[in-house]
Amino acid sequence: MYLRFKTSFVDSYQEKRYGVFQAAYYLLHSNDMYPYDEMRLKEIWSWFRHNLRSPQVFKQNKTEVNAICWYKPDAKDHLQKMYEMIHILELYGYHVWQIKCHNPGYIVYEDDEQIAVIPHGKLFREVR
Repeated sequence: MYLRFKTSFVDSYQEKRYGVFQAAYYLLHSNDMYPYDEMRLKEIWSWFRHNLRSPQVFKQNKTEVNAICWYKPDAKDHLQKMYEMIHILELYGYHVWQIKCHNPGYIVYEDDEQIAVIPHGKLFREVR
């Protein structure tokens, strides 16, 4: 079963909910954090920058812009860091939902930790 996380963070332009990384980026640049939490969130962010590949599908093909990423259930280190990041986000008022799915869509990218998919019709609205 694949895992995805969605937050209560909504941008003011597109008015859609974003994932954990977008919410964390916003929080890091908000100047509203306690120094310890900011330092820890930066450490986690850096860990992901070095340990989670950015799917090439987002860089190569504009038709795949609607692809979204899901963690594989055996990406234990990545999920542990994700839960740490989620904990910090929740301290600052963001709610985070975990979504589980066996078949999230048409796979356009895959590595050891994640898949990027074009979601099936109804699922697209629910996970976006």
